[in-house]
This record gives sequence, structure tokens and C-alpha cells, in this order.
Amino acid sequence: CPEHPFPASVDDAVALYRALLCNNISPSQILIMGDSAGGGLSLLTIQTLIARQLSVPRGVIVLSSWTDLSGYGES
Repeated sequence: CPEHPFPASVDDAVALYRALLCNNISPSQILIMGDSAGGGLSLLTIQTLIARQLSVPRGVIVLSSWTDLSGYGES
């Protein structure tokens, strides 16, 4: 079992983003980027910010993001 199961990583990412905002970093100065599982985390972080009606960063960059966790289909 993971020591910090879902949604701990999303909560951490949102907390870090909010800390940047509290330190007068403008959303227009922030990009979120992730590769593979980090790409999925990046997208879920954006989705969470929108759901919580928080400002979103200037952009998100994902590379080979892992977004289908069902395992259905070929690699």
C-alpha cells in the first residue's frame, strides 16, 4: 500500500500552487509540466483548480501523459 495514497499528490500540487500565489507569484508566471504519470497529475491538478474555482496557471505542458488508468487497450 502506498504511504500517501490518492489524492495526496494532487493535494500537494494544489497546496504548492496556492503557496506560490500567496507569495505574489502571478498565475501568468506559472506553468505546470509533467511527463508520464506526472502528466496525468498535471492535468488533474488543473482540473482540481478549476473545480475549486481557483485561478489557473498560464499553461500546462504534458508529455506522454498517463491519462487512462483503466489499463484498457494496447500500449
